[in-house]
Amino acid sequence: NLSPSHYRDVDKMLRRFCTGKRIVEVGCRGGGFLKILLDHGAVKVGGNTDSRRAERTSRLLGPRNVVVVSKGEDAGSSSELQQIAPDVILSLNYFDAERWRARPPPKDKFFASLSSMATPETRIYVVRLFMTGVQAAHFF
Repeated sequence: NLSPSHYRDVDKMLRRFCTGKRIVEVGCRGGGFLKILLDHGAVKVGGNTDSRRAERTSRLLGPRNVVVVSKGEDAGSSSELQQIAPDVILSLNYFDAERWRARPPPKDKFFASLSSMATPETRIYVVRLFMTGVQAAHFF
């Protein structure tokens, strides 16, 4: 059971993590987390999602320093995402159970894609989510 103080702690943590940062989320889907990042101080965000959602996500978030590209384009090969020169690259659900069952994702290509967007100072966070919650987190 979360009390209001827990929510304040999460809010503080997100502000500390986001303030002044350029953040790319790989697999942003509908852009909900991109909005949270912006609302907590990120100066620029980017993400990739399927082509059906990319335009809708850009429209919903508005012209708030947002770049959303179609997932048909490899995230790392997107010049728009590379130009963000992200401080942080997040992947919160690339290795989710549904995708894994349908077809295991090509990990080598995925990590090469992240590396091609990164600068030497970029922090990369990959969190694998399954139906039971967070199974593993890798911090690079």
